[in-house]
Amino acid sequence: MLRHIMKRYSHRPGELFHITAVFKTFLNWCVQQDYLEFNPVAGLRNTGRVKSRERVLDDQELASSWHALPDDDFGTYIRIMILTGQRKGEIPFIEVVDDIAHIDGTHTKNSRSHSFPVGALTLLYFQPVSWQGWSKSKARLDRASGVTDWTYHDLRRTFATNHARLGTPIHVIEKMLNHVSGTISGVAAIYNRYGYMEEMRKACDKYEKWLASTCA
Repeated sequence: MLRHIMKRYSHRPGELFHITAVFKTFLNWCVQQDYLEFNPVAGLRNTGRVKSRERVLDDQELASSWHALPDDDFGTYIRIMILTGQRKGEIPFIEVVDDIAHIDGTHTKNSRSHSFPVGALTLLYFQPVSWQGWSKSKARLDRASGVTDWTYHDLRRTFATNHARLGTPIHVIEKMLNHVSGTISGVAAIYNRYGYMEEMRKACDKYEKWLASTCA
């Protein structure tokens, strides 16, 4: 069975890595529950992992993608990702009160509640969204924009990169992205409880003005 899976996903190494890891974990659980005497693939080396991506959309690609977005929930979803830098799976759970967005920890990747400011441009596009059919929607967007070879997570990297270009300090960028490991970690993370809300608000305002100009 695993051999069939590895053959089927051989051209998609990222997915192959995760599928193989889950399958091995499941078989280990079967051994612990006495359903199996031993894990038959315990010694199998998982070769599916791929190196970290470095793709960042340049200004023209970002503008082309922005203008090619459809006027539906998918288009709104992607605009919110570009505007906030949040993870795709967290977007539907954003709640906004005044100019503060909040994601409960039950819906974040690191299980930590996340609050961050949003500007006028984000508020203009923000609405509760959900979407299915990501692959087909992405393919249509690629054709319409002429921008290819990017993933949804690359929008998060593009967000961080452009903030750095605009002079946003790295610890403020990490706060906006809800990173738990980075410049503020270890002992510093335990004792530094400052929220950097005003710093994030200034960075957000600067970024939205830049994005509006870039995508005009």
